[in-house]
Amino acid sequence: MKTADVVAKNDVAEWVTDAIVEEFQHAGYQVTRGSSSKESTSGLVVSGEVLTVYCTALFSYEGDVSFTAIVMKDGKELIRKRYTGQGGAGVNWAATSSSYGYSLSEALERAAKDLLRDLRAYNN
Repeated sequence: MKTADVVAKNDVAEWVTDAIVEEFQHAGYQVTRGSSSKESTSGLVVSGEVLTVYCTALFSYEGDVSFTAIVMKDGKELIRKRYTGQGGAGVNWAATSSSYGYSLSEALERAAKDLLRDLRAYNN
């Protein structure tokens, strides 16, 4: 039974981008944000598209986030892949916004870490 829609307070694409930037910075990468991959053809350039940001709360919270990532290095494509992560905040007792947020954040973190793992493998 549908009870209510959950709507993000901010831009979802920006949230995904911010999380990926944070993961890269924690891994030691220096990140410069640009509006287009055409702005730079040297070094490492990451672009992509948000595909899914979804969370349900039946008996338990289940979040799902997916995005495509294209990674170029010095004009050569290294990675073009879909990344998906799942997350959950446990049992749904009251359908709280913080539990939806936690589930989605966990899902996004897992997908971003998979991208970072692939980047390290291709970049070595």
